[in-house]
Amino acid sequence: MITEWPRLDFSAHLFVNGLPLVLNLHHMEQRLLDKRITTNERLQVDSDLADKDLPRFVTVAAHDDDDPLLFRFVVAGDNVYEMYADSPGKYQGWRLHMDPVKRHMSVVDSSTDALFSLIGKEGVRLGVDDLSVGSLSVVLVSEERKSGIYLTTTNYRDKRPDIKRPAVKKIIVDVNPNFTGHDAFNGEVAKFVLKVVKQPEWDDGDDWFLAG
Repeated sequence: MITEWPRLDFSAHLFVNGLPLVLNLHHMEQRLLDKRITTNERLQVDSDLADKDLPRFVTVAAHDDDDPLLFRFVVAGDNVYEMYADSPGKYQGWRLHMDPVKRHMSVVDSSTDALFSLIGKEGVRLGVDDLSVGSLSVVLVSEERKSGIYLTTTNYRDKRPDIKRPAVKKIIVDVNPNFTGHDAFNGEVAKFVLKVVKQPEWDDGDDWFLAG
């Protein structure tokens, strides 16, 4: 599905801890390129690629030079956005959402009410007029839960054995990944770097500005 983009939107990459966000599809495809992969591992990755859900998770790249997923942020209200995958490939134009039960981020080829906002260093929502081509630190907020996005790994999966995602090493969720009940183990909302690569097309008819 290729989405017909509205005019007031912008494109950006997201990074966490110096690593770009990617679709798990990318992570698995990169895994197949590893010359050290065993036959058993290759068969497992091939099986995961054929899975309905596993390739669609948003996760973190294994290497800092991996190609980042390009996100399209579409204005959907007062400094809130719909988000779409805009990198060429199978899921281009698919919309980002948080799973209604398991609360992980993935792309879906259907309508969804998922909205997100970007909180800057001053603690306020960023609008398109606050952005220019370049990088800035942000907190990504799931508007549905009014919650910052967390990056979590084994703890979340260990406490949710019903979630099948053996090929997803890092998971992006909008719930605190601490299921112990003890405040000392509370997770921290992820700090992202937003790298804007294409600004909005303003009403004056200017062409898209492409970062060099």
